[in-house]
Amino acid sequence: MFIEVPNRHSIWARLFGRYYSGYYLPRHLFHFDRVSLVGVLERAGFRHPAVRFAHHPMMGGSLRYMTGMGSGNTSLVGLAGYPFQIGLDVLCRGSTTLLATATRHD
Repeated sequence: MFIEVPNRHSIWARLFGRYYSGYYLPRHLFHFDRVSLVGVLERAGFRHPAVRFAHHPMMGGSLRYMTGMGSGNTSLVGLAGYPFQIGLDVLCRGSTTLLATATRHD
C-alpha cells in the first residue's frame, strides 16, 4: 500500500489551526501523525509500515479558508508560497504530509 495524508502535527496545522487545509472535510475524515498512522496500518494487518515526511502545497488552501478569499493550494499564491512552506518544514524538522508504505500478505 502507498498512502499520503496530511500531518496533523505539522507546523502549518499549528499555525493555521482550524483553517489548516489538511483538515478539509470530506476529503480528510481522519487526521494522523506519524505514530497514529503506523498504528492504524498495523491494526489493519499491514506489515512493515514505513512512514516518512513528504510535502504538498497547503498554504494557499489554508489562507483561503482563513480569509475567505479565492486562492487554493495550486493557485499562484499557493505555489509561490510552496518553497517557503518546505523551508519552514525543514527548519521545524517536520512536513505537511506523511507518506506511508506497507505490505500485507494474507
